[in-house]
Amino acid sequence: MKFKITILYLFLLLVGCTSYKNINVEKLKGKYVWKGIYGVGESFEIKSDSTFTFSRAQGLIGGETKGKISSKNGYLHLFSELKKDTIPFDIEIPNQQLQDFYEIKVVDQKSNPCHHANCSFYIDNKLIGWKTTNKLGLIRVDSKDINLIKFQFVGYQKANLKINKNTPKSLIIKLKEETFYHYFDGQKIVKINNNKIKVKTHNSYKVFKRK
Repeated sequence: MKFKITILYLFLLLVGCTSYKNINVEKLKGKYVWKGIYGVGESFEIKSDSTFTFSRAQGLIGGETKGKISSKNGYLHLFSELKKDTIPFDIEIPNQQLQDFYEIKVVDQKSNPCHHANCSFYIDNKLIGWKTTNKLGLIRVDSKDINLIKFQFVGYQKANLKINKNTPKSLIIKLKEETFYHYFDGQKIVKINNNKIKVKTHNSYKVFKRK
């Protein structure tokens, strides 16, 4: 009897595994939705040409990601059209002056000053102080020992600037707007059954139900 139960368990395990592997896009095509709380929702539309559209809504704000589905080792993986920037900000180096302090201007992509942007200063990953930019988007940093400055401004991506002996004393940091675009770089589609899939989005696994 124990032997039969073991065989049955192994059979069910194998059946469960086959639902994860060797699936094709044609069988998955359709729209799948996930609903969270506080008006948060996500959806996938999978098409037979191996493309997908991922949408996220959070109240009145939302975003859309398009991409392609790739098959590898029997699994389906998601890849967005755009790739995440390794450095989510731009740097401009103006003409340098002889000075023993750092003068940094924080602006947006159109060079408009970011007034009241928060700038935190670190030495060996230890926070030692912070300032906010003035109306011109400027801050002055007197400490020569800092090796990291973190910039935060509402509606824009965070920026971390590493400081070393070769860093120019005058800099312009151009922040990039925050976006609800979701980047996929190989996340796996797990098929639970004919009406459900599981995908990792925004740092957590979610079950999407066929609509």
